[in-house]
Amino acid sequence: MGVFQIVNVSSIAIASFLGLHFFFRGKRENIVLGLCLVFIAFSVLASELLHPLLFILSSPFLLAPLLLQFLFAIIQKPASTTRKSQWLFTFAAADALVVMLFPDSELRALISALLSSAFNLIVFSWILLELKRHSRTIESIFSATEGKRLLWLRNLTWIQLAFSVLWLLDDSLYLTLGTNPISELCSQISLFTTFLTIVWIGFAGLRQLQIYDAPADALLTSPHPSPAEIPHLEKRYSQIVTVIERDKLFLNKNLSLQDLATELQLKGKDLSQIINQGFHANFYHFINHFRIQYFKSLVQEGKHQQMTLEGLAKEVGFNSKSTFYAAFKKNEGMTPRAYILQQK
Repeated sequence: MGVFQIVNVSSIAIASFLGLHFFFRGKRENIVLGLCLVFIAFSVLASELLHPLLFILSSPFLLAPLLLQFLFAIIQKPASTTRKSQWLFTFAAADALVVMLFPDSELRALISALLSSAFNLIVFSWILLELKRHSRTIESIFSATEGKRLLWLRNLTWIQLAFSVLWLLDDSLYLTLGTNPISELCSQISLFTTFLTIVWIGFAGLRQLQIYDAPADALLTSPHPSPAEIPHLEKRYSQIVTVIERDKLFLNKNLSLQDLATELQLKGKDLSQIINQGFHANFYHFINHFRIQYFKSLVQEGKHQQMTLEGLAKEVGFNSKSTFYAAFKKNEGMTPRAYILQQK
């Protein structure tokens, strides 16, 4: 058994095992992720056995829509939006029908490859757009976004997008020149890319935590409400700042918009509007502002001589050193270490 066959067998075994594991975990997002992995297993098996039935079950039009459905499930996208995107699966159904009608047609396979690469480019771009919107949403709800940004899915999508471009160029080259060394190399690269995708989805999916306890739209309203909608804005904003500073609520590493709203006896939507208009930024940056100011006060007291930067970061409410560094540099225009040196 050669190296490529070993990689394919490993891909089939791991994807099948993880796919069934996710499928029987019950939640909608896990079921969809399980279907993604089972689909990949069928795809690799089809490339090994070259059986027409397997090609029907492993349409190249399936993976991107399945990843989009997984994203919609885990971020609790409204059912109406999810239903509107399900028409994407008609491309896979049409492709399966054409495979049944022309199972041995090389031209059909080439056209399908070209169209699926273009199709995947569009759907993967859609996923990236939705992830960008999701990132803005969680910053309006949470003060700690670790594990909620779905960075693994974003990075995986970028890689899949890049390979969609590569396959599109490869198939175009094959259409004009026929068999060539570049096409053969791309085929070999595809084996290892598939294996990497399986491991990536499986590992990240197992670690992925639930993002929302309730749909995000239950907490938020329009991100740019009119100032006229909030009476006595300055007074209400000042009161909120006073309570946060007095009780050091920002020290809660997992403080959420709803937690703060409950503490202040406000509705989440009202609090979000007051923060957006009073601070001119979202909840995430609002809370981090207090944490950074508290860090600066500790430095001025000489606490940095007794604790590490990571210890100080956690002391002021950050979950990780990397998040603290990014927030501090964005807020102050310098690194925390540079700030400490400046104070000497």
